[in-house]
Amino acid sequence: MPVGGQAIIEGVMMQNGGRVVIAVRNPQGEIVVEELPGAGRFGRWERIPFIRGPLKLWEMLSLGMRALSRSAEIAYGEKQGKGEFALTVLLAILVVIGGFVVLPLFLAGLLPTGNGILFNLVEGAIRVVLFLLYIWGISFFRDIRRLFQYHGAEHKSVHAYESGRGFSLEAARKASPLHPRCGTTFLLFSAVLAILVFSLIVSSSFWVKLVGRLL
Repeated sequence: MPVGGQAIIEGVMMQNGGRVVIAVRNPQGEIVVEELPGAGRFGRWERIPFIRGPLKLWEMLSLGMRALSRSAEIAYGEKQGKGEFALTVLLAILVVIGGFVVLPLFLAGLLPTGNGILFNLVEGAIRVVLFLLYIWGISFFRDIRRLFQYHGAEHKSVHAYESGRGFSLEAARKASPLHPRCGTTFLLFSAVLAILVFSLIVSSSFWVKLVGRLL
């Protein structure tokens, strides 16, 4: 069964079937391993086409945020309240919608591109450029750069396991940091695919276009 994973604060999260485990380095330099509940909770609904996709996406987003929250508690020794966690999630959603949906749509509307294929190509190109600039910009922060390093470590660990060499330091060191199921690669692919999907929405109204992209 394929293994999924994610970089978290000072560690990695791994998922195999219904089990989710995090490994995080605490302030004393020890690696704390914990299992998180909640994977595979949708049961038979996960086997229904067109329904399982949104359910799995929600599950991964939920697990990812909870893993990040728990890893921060272990790595920094501070417990995060539910209100603070909810605010963090809300701000993250607003930044994503504002930066990668509203802003590209607004900027493309300032150019004389009409409302057809050319508009969607320009908007999609702006979205991809903004995403790449965002990744490049945050990489200058030490904590984010450290997170990217754990991202590569997660890929190496998954490669080592799926190749039959198991989860060991020596096997992971020999594995590639690139992985075809990388979530960041999926986001880039989705941004390109969105150009074709959004071309079906032909309207001169900014709000109609915005609602179509959010849906």
